[in-house]
Amino acid sequence: MEQFNEQDAEDRILESLDMDATSVTLEEYDRGKILTPICRYDDSESFKASLDKYRDYLDVLLPCLFDYAKVDLELSEKDLAFGYFCFEIHSE
Repeated sequence: MEQFNEQDAEDRILESLDMDATSVTLEEYDRGKILTPICRYDDSESFKASLDKYRDYLDVLLPCLFDYAKVDLELSEKDLAFGYFCFEIHSE
């Protein structure tokens, strides 16, 4: 059985953020933990908890992505049907 410790998890999170421990903020690290869940293949409870955290985080992330997209795409209110638009999030 492969051993996986807290340091391995921290290294994986920092790698996914493309940052080192000296420059990452607590908020960025917490986001990295949500977006880089690490669960054992036989631990369905941790996997479920990770999915729940990810789903909850989408409530925070999607409005930010919406605001960024409006600025980047230079959208005005008349460009937005009912004040919103659709986009996809692709994950590996």
